[in-house]
Parts: sequence; C-alpha cells; structure tokens
Amino acid sequence: MKISDVIDYSLESIAGRIKNAPSQKIAELASNNVLRSTFAITSTFAILTEELKKELIYLIQEISQTEVRKKDISALRVKLNEFILSELKEHERHLTSLNIFTKFASPEIIKFINKEIDDTKSSVELKLRENDSGKFIGI
Repeated sequence: MKISDVIDYSLESIAGRIKNAPSQKIAELASNNVLRSTFAITSTFAILTEELKKELIYLIQEISQTEVRKKDISALRVKLNEFILSELKEHERHLTSLNIFTKFASPEIIKFINKEIDDTKSSVELKLRENDSGKFIGI
C-alpha cells in the first residue's frame, strides 16, 4: 500500500474522531441554554484545534517510524494543511447550520479562528521538523 493511501485513510479516521469533543461541548452549552453565543464559537473551535493537533502529531509520530521519502513528506505537509483548513471550515458550516456562526461571528472571532488555524499548522509543522533527525529520509 502506498504511503499516500495510508495517510488518506488515517485522515478519514481522524476526521471522524475529532468531531466528538466539539459536539459534546455543543450539547453541554445547549443544555445550559448558552449555545447561541460567541463562547460557543470560541470554545468549540479551541477544542477542535486541540483535537486536530493531538491526532495529527500522533500520525506524524507513527509515520516517522517508517522510512518515508522527502517527496512523501512534502505531500504529507500539503495534505495536513489542507485537512486542517477543511475540518475547520466544516466546523464553521456546522455552527452556521445551528444559526450560531452567522449571528455571533465578529471580526474578533474571525481573528481568533485564524490564530487557532495558525497555531494548529505551526504545531504540525514543528512536529514534522522535529522528526528531521533521521526518521524521515531526505528532509
């Protein structure tokens, strides 16, 4: 099996797992009658980015145990960045469907989300570079 296929299957599994914690937070906020708020946006995005970082760093660690070519690492970097953006956009769409995002998203909230995206990408990039010590071939 090609490494790109393994990564695709892994990302598909990760996509399913990372939705659990934000969904639980949404349910908690709804039960406390505070679902429709800026806090719902910031807290669920923060939870989602933490889950993304945890899962993607674990994936990188697992991949680093194999012999992976530089070309594959470049492709992995692109896939991970695209995955981060797509999952956060999907969460935004979900909050929009709940009539939360469009009602409460302000420039400050958008700035917060962009910082969360940058933080997640940076954490993943640092982990990729950390594994530069010979685990990944040719980096």
